[in-house]
Amino acid sequence: GPFFDSTQQSSFHSIRISCLDHPNVLTGTEVIPGAVSRQWVEERIMDWCHPTNNPNERSFQWKGKWYDPLPVFEARVLGRPPVEAEDQLIPLHWATMAQRPLAESYSGERVLGLDIARHGAAASAMVYRVGDHVILVKKQRGNDITTTADWLLAEIKENEADVAYADEGGLGGGVVDICIRAGAPIQAVNVQRVAMQKTRFANLYHEMWWTVREKLRTGEMTLPYDDDLVADLTSINYTHDHLGRIIVEDKEQRVKRLGRSPDAGDALAMSY
Repeated sequence: GPFFDSTQQSSFHSIRISCLDHPNVLTGTEVIPGAVSRQWVEERIMDWCHPTNNPNERSFQWKGKWYDPLPVFEARVLGRPPVEAEDQLIPLHWATMAQRPLAESYSGERVLGLDIARHGAAASAMVYRVGDHVILVKKQRGNDITTTADWLLAEIKENEADVAYADEGGLGGGVVDICIRAGAPIQAVNVQRVAMQKTRFANLYHEMWWTVREKLRTGEMTLPYDDDLVADLTSINYTHDHLGRIIVEDKEQRVKRLGRSPDAGDALAMSY
């Protein structure tokens, strides 16, 4: 946009201020009250970057270690325009453009998507949307099956959801069973099943994520001001298989590459 264009013109003098150079971050104390803190930066490094032994011109160093930043870290923390890869599923500017206030009146199907943690230390993530407007993102950590099911049932009731979608694989099967017995409007999803457009997508998982991508590309989707969700959405790559079908990077690959699981992004994809 115009701001970026101005930074590339010789008639402008551009000054970039990285959070890493801020006095609060350098000293670890609140030199400037209310400004960025070292703790905030370190949390963003954990969530929005991954360590690397092969640094490049986009990498940065923190406490003697090199990191590769996600696009949202480059923009929000380093203060520079991110370079986005050709195989990036969702460019940062699509996601940030979707972060806008909702109209006074909006309508649509009320949907919950739940990504259920596979391990006790991981977080289960829930996304609630009305039509293509994402209203809220919530996470809970360390819950057992019963507690997760109770949480989902409470959110279905509070938001008067028309339907909730949850992965029936792994621990999800138990959560789905409890909610079905309670009479909740829940739909079990097997993401490995054949896609509706089976000649275009290898399975339903890839089709769900591509739906989110297209909603953002066309400007149909509205996102809350949640940079963790934006980081999840912009951290995923895609390719094509030997049949030319779209293949979205699976969760195991992402966890290995990023060192974390983009749970909120998976919950949004699950809602479709």
